[in-house]
Amino acid sequence: MAKFYADLYRIPDKVQAAMDVVLPDIITQSLNGARLGGTIGIWVGGWRSASALVAPKLWNRFVWPYFVRVVNAVVDAGLTPVLHLDQDWTRDLARLRDLPAKKCILNPDGMTNIKKFKELLGDHMAMIGDVPASMFATGTPEEITIMCAIL
Repeated sequence: MAKFYADLYRIPDKVQAAMDVVLPDIITQSLNGARLGGTIGIWVGGWRSASALVAPKLWNRFVWPYFVRVVNAVVDAGLTPVLHLDQDWTRDLARLRDLPAKKCILNPDGMTNIKKFKELLGDHMAMIGDVPASMFATGTPEEITIMCAIL
């Protein structure tokens, strides 16, 4: 992964050209797999492309435009994109408003500020998860209820 990140600086045009070539096939394969499996949604990941991990200039070029294309293709196919966004996406939460309203579900991993999500996107998309596993193991029912109310 470190070499790939370095390539974003050293040979950005080549990286972008490669991404432009492979993305349509990745979308087609994902949609075909979902149709064969009879699923109603597709997991759209943002594992190593979180805005906390990639400089804004690179993120705006190599992450966000491709992410939007994938999400729009999933929505256009009549499926629900489940945005599995590991790491901290707080910096760019407002950008999620670029995605189709009431068509996506956010599934964060505990690092993104969920209060900020609710403030910026509460009327735009749903969220699932983000109650820490440790809370289920050690928290009280009241603490879990409070956490769910925040979400």
